[in-house]
Amino acid sequence: ESLTDAIGVLSAATTIGEGCQSFVELALAEGGEGPCLVLGTNRKTTATQAALANGSFGHAADFEDSHGGTRIHPNAVSTPAVLACAQHVGGVSGRQLLAALALGSEMSIRIALGPNEDLAQYGYYMPPVHEALGAALGCGAILGLDEDQMMDALTLAMNQAIVSSELVASKDSVIRSVRDGFSSRAAVTAALLAKSGCHARFEHALEGDKGYYRMYAHQGGFSAERVLEGLGETFECTKIAFKPWPSCLGTHTSIQALDEIMREQVLGMDDIEHIDVTVSSMNDMLINPREAKYHPQNAINGKFSIPFTMATMAKYRTVTLDSYTPER
Repeated sequence: ESLTDAIGVLSAATTIGEGCQSFVELALAEGGEGPCLVLGTNRKTTATQAALANGSFGHAADFEDSHGGTRIHPNAVSTPAVLACAQHVGGVSGRQLLAALALGSEMSIRIALGPNEDLAQYGYYMPPVHEALGAALGCGAILGLDEDQMMDALTLAMNQAIVSSELVASKDSVIRSVRDGFSSRAAVTAALLAKSGCHARFEHALEGDKGYYRMYAHQGGFSAERVLEGLGETFECTKIAFKPWPSCLGTHTSIQALDEIMREQVLGMDDIEHIDVTVSSMNDMLINPREAKYHPQNAINGKFSIPFTMATMAKYRTVTLDSYTPER
């Protein structure tokens, strides 16, 4: 189900994803011929370049699955990365592919469960970073990496992937749209380097005194118990949700509440004088900066706007991919 959803979301973004075309053009120009399909084209290129191009589609439609406990999108990076590795290797069975995707998804979530605090306060936008590490392990499964090589891949991925939270405030930037292209390429690159024999592993890559969690979580540290609880028995990747609307998951409770109120009270747009919404501190980014959220100038800002998505629901009684056209 996650794979089917991801393929649909990636495919939709090939025509509507802001900034993605630049990634496709670069991948095809720099990668040359290879075994890996670039979605939306009839061209094939290398695994790393296909991951860059196809990964840029991962979040561009903002319709991918989500894990509520961590607010990450565990298959947005894993799917394009693992598919690229599978095409690179060739002859991968469906069972192998699904197992690798499940591993990438599960480990993305578990790594994201670690921090004790919101790392955005330090300037880091962590979802695509956590996802890159999980995806690297999923790619490692496709490539047949052993335990030591998996640690090589994890270390190599964490030394490539970083995303700045400035994307939240920069209303004209497409980074929020295309960010997963970098993470997907990082995952594939890490796994391929590990397969080639690159001895990169840190002894304590995640939990070390200067490891992954300490690098990002300056004060609050992390909880190893949360990361490891039920490992191998409880699968967090089965707890993901599929979005009914193509917008930030933080907008969904507001959209749903408005939809239900309008249905129950039989209200139309003209019956509404104003709408009051209470949001958590985490979702402040969906109402501020005010100008960008009340008057979004591009699709990705519209998807990250409670005012815009609620106004869309009030006027059109639904929110779809067509809600983010320039005319809307």
